[in-house]
Amino acid sequence: MQIQFPNLDAAQVVERLHENLQGRKLGDLVQVELFREHDLRILIQKMGTSTLEFTHAQKGSVHTWTLTQEKLAFAHRAFKPEMLRKIEGLITELGGSFTA
Repeated sequence: MQIQFPNLDAAQVVERLHENLQGRKLGDLVQVELFREHDLRILIQKMGTSTLEFTHAQKGSVHTWTLTQEKLAFAHRAFKPEMLRKIEGLITELGGSFTA
């Protein structure tokens, strides 16, 4: 699984995702944060906590994050495809791409 953004670094991606999530129902469930300087962590919290951790790489002006660790709460396993579609929607709204 990969996330790509041209011309946006990790801090800009997190800031725009936070802005996009504000006032949305999904914003109550999903948190995006930086860790280890440029890597991304997506937390989904409802009836348990799921964590998706992505490691950063940059080639030219394109920033890519690749899924390196996934911990799904038992209650979330059945909803994984739906969760991924919602995350993909957030990313594409901001001009990025998401591949599962």
